[in-house]
Amino acid sequence: GILGRWGASLAGVPWILHTVHGFGFNDYQHPLKRWFFRVLERWGARMSSRLILVSRSNLERGLKLKLFGPEQAVLIHNGIDLSRFSEAKASPEKRAELGLGEKGSVVGMVSNFKPQKSPLDFVEMAHLVCLEVPEARFFVAGDGPLRPQTERLIADYGLEDRIRLLGWRRDIPELMSLMDIFVLTSLWEGLPLVFQEAMAAGKPIVATRVDGATDIVEEGVNGFLCPPRDCAGLAQRVVQLLKDPQLAVEMGRRGRDAARAFSQERMLSEHQRLYDRFLREMGDVGDIHI
Repeated sequence: GILGRWGASLAGVPWILHTVHGFGFNDYQHPLKRWFFRVLERWGARMSSRLILVSRSNLERGLKLKLFGPEQAVLIHNGIDLSRFSEAKASPEKRAELGLGEKGSVVGMVSNFKPQKSPLDFVEMAHLVCLEVPEARFFVAGDGPLRPQTERLIADYGLEDRIRLLGWRRDIPELMSLMDIFVLTSLWEGLPLVFQEAMAAGKPIVATRVDGATDIVEEGVNGFLCPPRDCAGLAQRVVQLLKDPQLAVEMGRRGRDAARAFSQERMLSEHQRLYDRFLREMGDVGDIHI
């Protein structure tokens, strides 16, 4: 995003719109590196006609750090094709195919295996849950550089028959339908699309309270949020929902109702209105290419 805006500015592009899917800095970087990326974000913002923020927390943080002015910022939440997840249903054989056993609740995460997503915290959480709900089963769909460490931790806890690492998948809607609870252990985010997907699938969410999570997850209504790295807190909330399936179903229902606000159609309509406004301000611009 930073390099693209610099390139557009040097090429003389008159209007530059940039969507902020989280910033280039985070609280887990070395202070000097974090400062450096803040400076780069501030310079990039000066080259931008408008900045589209996908979460209110990113908008508020950017204003607080004076990365951009309020006149530059537009809040447009991400949107998805809700029907892909609300209508998906896994075949009876899918659970056996994934090695999740015939019985027991299923807790899942869809994520890459990078430091941002903190997959080791998912294993720590699963270990604590298994101490109270031994029949629970877990899976993570995704892959990445932290997979070897994740596999080692699973082996250290003796959870090879409880946690499945599925790798990259193209059947995420069907996998979502198998879950009883969706978990995300991220350390920072923009606005996680997987939250919207889980809500559309009618699944309660247990996740970390980072960035755009609070735009989507309403505490105690469609899920629970805990501080980053709070594996014990995440486990406690998962156990609560596993032991109270009626509450889990009710939270999932509320999430499905709330997901209507995050439709792909709504997102596209808001972007179109923004582009139309720019085109009117530009006047006679000739042929338009997107």
